Parts: sequence; structure tokens; C-alpha cells
Amino acid sequence: MTAKAADIRRVVRRALPRRTQDKPEQGAYHVDAPSMHRRLALLTRLVAPSQRVLLVGDDDLTCLCLHWLGYRHITLVDFDEELLDIVRRESKSKVATIAHDLRGVYRGKLPRLGQGFDLFITDPPYGPDGLRAFTGVGLGALRVGGHGVVVAPSARVAGSSVGNPLELALCLQEFTSANGAALVELEPSCQRSYHGTVSSMLVLRRVLKRSIDFSALDGPREFY
Repeated sequence: MTAKAADIRRVVRRALPRRTQDKPEQGAYHVDAPSMHRRLALLTRLVAPSQRVLLVGDDDLTCLCLHWLGYRHITLVDFDEELLDIVRRESKSKVATIAHDLRGVYRGKLPRLGQGFDLFITDPPYGPDGLRAFTGVGLGALRVGGHGVVVAPSARVAGSSVGNPLELALCLQEFTSANGAALVELEPSCQRSYHGTVSSMLVLRRVLKRSIDFSALDGPREFY
């Protein structure tokens, strides 16, 4: 059941002042409040407070919003210690945090998460490898039948390093289908960052249990 709009607005107002600054070198640009409202409405429709939620990166503090909405089993994977400290402090360590740089995928180093999550969400770096690596980590942690939400670019922005959104979408679609997931829903162009990037929310469902194959990755230059 989707959380009440008033409750979503309340937790977003609480989260926004606690965010770090944008970190372009990490591909981290915060989305605005209306985007967070749309995001949380979708997430709370897909998963109940008693279910397990994984966030693969979270500079927007979506995990804290879910925590304040009563979600009890939340795990965050990120390498930004400033962000992790904020989440630990504000959740009183009730949001589980795992410090891990996902560029370790090139060396075969992945976070140990298991496969029992009901949902993951990621707003990854928008390089082709960033999209695939963050999504792949999320998919690998899902139970069969679980959902993933990927925030992916839908429009070019002048002065941005974001590549062609159609090419990135094809790259992501090929990767997810090859790894046992299907696109089941799309919320187009509903996520907007303060610097102008427009993105969509893609809802995936894991339909096959298989090890995630990262062999399609191109190399570190394609991460961000």
C-alpha cells in the first residue's frame, strides 16, 4: 500500500537538509522534492514495511525516508563515508550500512548481501558501467519475484557528461535481460536533479535465479 502523501512530504522535508553536497566526481546529483515524492510513492507501493529493502548508493537519503516511514529491514551499500555517517546517526544505526566501492567489480570484489531482498533501488552513476554495475549488484541480491527500481537518464542536459539516453537504455536493457530480469513498469521523466538531469524510474522484476554476469562491462573509464 502506498504511503500517505502527507507522510511522504513530511519525511522528505526532514531528509533534504541532511544531504551532503552534490558530488559530480562520483556522479552524485540530488533530485528535487517532487521527484522524491514520486519515488517514495512507487517504492511504498511495491514493498511493505516488513519486507527487505536494499539501496545501492543513496546520496538522496531515500533510505532514511523509508526508515522514518516505518520500514524495518533496510540495507545501504555505498562508499561515501560522509553519507554513511549521516545514515547511521539519523537512523540510530537501524539502517544497516555496508561500506563498499562498487568499482571493485572490475576486480571481482562485490559486497556480500545474500539473495533475500524483496526490492532494491539505485540511482547510479550514468556511465554505461555505472548503470550496469549498480543494477547488477541489486539484481544479484533480489529473491526471484523481487523488484528493482533503477533511476536512469531520459534526456540530455547541456553541459552534462551524461551520454545518449537511448544508447544507455539499450545497454541497460541488454544487461538486465541477460541476467534474468524483465522490465515490468516505467515511470517516464519523473526524476529531476537540481542541475537539470531528467530521468525515468524503471521497475524490474527478477524472473530467473542465476549468478550475475558482469563480463559486459567496458572498464573504469565508462563508470561515471
